[in-house]
Amino acid sequence: MKAKWNGISFEELEAFVFRLVIQIVRQALVGILEDLDKYFSVVRDRNRYKAEEIEERVLDTLFGPIRFKRRCYLDLVTGERVHLLDQKLKLKPYQRVSPGLVKVAVSLAAQGPSYRAARDRIEELMGERLISHEGIRQMVLKTSEIIEKVPVEEKLPKKRGVVFVEAPRAMDWKTG
Repeated sequence: MKAKWNGISFEELEAFVFRLVIQIVRQALVGILEDLDKYFSVVRDRNRYKAEEIEERVLDTLFGPIRFKRRCYLDLVTGERVHLLDQKLKLKPYQRVSPGLVKVAVSLAAQGPSYRAARDRIEELMGERLISHEGIRQMVLKTSEIIEKVPVEEKLPKKRGVVFVEAPRAMDWKTG
């Protein structure tokens, strides 16, 4: 990342540093994920999980897209191929967008006025497009399906014993 230091404003400097920090965080996140994968390979149940190969995964995160490698195992009990890192982090097999980015995108979309506006707010903050408006729309639809499956009792607010009402002050009876 190159910068021109002559005539730079504080706003430009701040944006430059923010984007630099984002790049550092991406690299750190990749390192942490790969180190966790190594750790899980050491502590795994060797009688159940046989190491097969190392595969690459791409995930769109709050910090932008990351690409990391993790081990694939053969589960000797079920006969299925599994990624222990994905299981431990509760990542679905073909999930491309991180849970944090989903939460932010859906929240911004719910605030309105549109999916494009949500996409643009994320892009403005991060300095790059992390997700498309159609991707946000799909996330909102999936989130609404999940909410619809929740029993009605869980959706309703809990009943409370006290209610506070804000009302304008009554006129003084003497001045009428």
